[in-house]
Amino acid sequence: MTTIDARLQPIITELLDNGITLPQALDVIEAKIIDSALVRCKNNQSAASRKLGIHRNTLINKLRTRRPSVKELKSRHRALLREADKVQVQMRTARRRS
Repeated sequence: MTTIDARLQPIITELLDNGITLPQALDVIEAKIIDSALVRCKNNQSAASRKLGIHRNTLINKLRTRRPSVKELKSRHRALLREADKVQVQMRTARRRS
């Protein structure tokens, strides 16, 4: 059986060759491991935190920091609507000119 070190080495090499920094890599890896634990535990945060070996509050805090709040989502939605309105105005103006 292959050791975890041997399995990780090609991934590490690829990350470094593509300019991925350690903080970027750790953020992605942590998110994937948390997501996998939650899926395996059918979204039971207590069970997932036990599987991960962290306190349930730590898991909840990690989930809060990576998931946007409702306020952030609404703000992004409004920005997208404004952008869509601008595009529509540009398209109308272009049609009138042609």
